[in-house]
Amino acid sequence: METKETMTLLSLLLSANPPKPTVTGAKVAAEDQPYTTTCSVTHTCPSQRPNLTWSRGEDGKINELHRELPFGNWEVLSILTFTPKEQDDHSEVTCTAHFKGGERSSATVTVYLKRKESYSYIIIPAVVGTITAVILGAAFFVILKKYRKRISELQNQDGSVWNRLSRLSNRTSDKIRKSSNQKISKPRFPSPERQRSQQTSFNYKEDPDGDDYINTADLQIYGNL
Repeated sequence: METKETMTLLSLLLSANPPKPTVTGAKVAAEDQPYTTTCSVTHTCPSQRPNLTWSRGEDGKINELHRELPFGNWEVLSILTFTPKEQDDHSEVTCTAHFKGGERSSATVTVYLKRKESYSYIIIPAVVGTITAVILGAAFFVILKKYRKRISELQNQDGSVWNRLSRLSNRTSDKIRKSSNQKISKPRFPSPERQRSQQTSFNYKEDPDGDDYINTADLQIYGNL
């Protein structure tokens, strides 16, 4: 009789004060790495076991186990696995046990997040510098290519002008050379003997009266003309 009364009293106490679940898991979670926490609660009726729920159940994976313990007790385990993000630092994860008759109890654990090492302060400037260098290099290559093309065009133009000037200079030099090679004819002066012979060939005598036609030899020459 005493044993039955004791069991009845325990059942009344359990129904009046449902057991509180126990939440276990690491206090520190790594950012963007899977994090696992476990919630467990004991009960005495395997046919009416409590239901365990999580405050983060919608964004995680939940596995449940039900096992028998000594002395007629049973245990329900719920394992939650989720990937914490940056905003999950110092967040609370709550496990709630729902018993028959609408009674429930809960337990909470605070998750501290260990942020992953960020190299953005190194990577971003390096990427920006690389992109800038590539753009400047491409622009320099295009400008250099245009500059070389322009120089080539100017050289071709200068070459054609130079060829024309060279041909003109050669023609001028040829003309000067030809003109210098030509002999300059100097006027010939008659010798003294030739002058005397020319003077004696004409029997010209001055007329004292001023009449140039007294000389018959001259008149004859004039008449012949």
